[in-house]
Amino acid sequence: MRFMSTNLKILWTLVVVLFAVTIFLAFQFINNSSTSNKNEAYYAVYMDSGEIYFGKLIRNSSLTLNDVYLLVRLQDNAEKPYALKRLKDEQWGPSDSLDLNPSKVVWMTELRSDSEALNAIKSGGNGAAPTNYIPSPSTTAEPSPKL
Repeated sequence: MRFMSTNLKILWTLVVVLFAVTIFLAFQFINNSSTSNKNEAYYAVYMDSGEIYFGKLIRNSSLTLNDVYLLVRLQDNAEKPYALKRLKDEQWGPSDSLDLNPSKVVWMTELRSDSEALNAIKSGGNGAAPTNYIPSPSTTAEPSPKL
């Protein structure tokens, strides 16, 4: 009788452990599948310094943009006053990733599939940059601290 109750306890322990592992794996799968779809989306991020970045946003304990583009103003081009420039193409040789200070982010939004900015990114940054509305920097914006 004692042998039977020990085997029964072991069996119930195994059932509970297997159930817990199954639940854990199901949540991991659901979380990874929803995150992987979001990692393919591009976002526009407006900083309090007036800079606008575009890229694939990853939200962990911080904000990180991958495949980063900058919105730059073209000085002598009235026809096309703005363009997108890839961050990694800058002269100083940055990586294609940008860690953002969340306290300096004014707003961010996911780009629609028909966005001019997204079309420009998909064409390698050479397409027309969005020109309908470019927000001006806040007059109270503070420069980012130098590292």
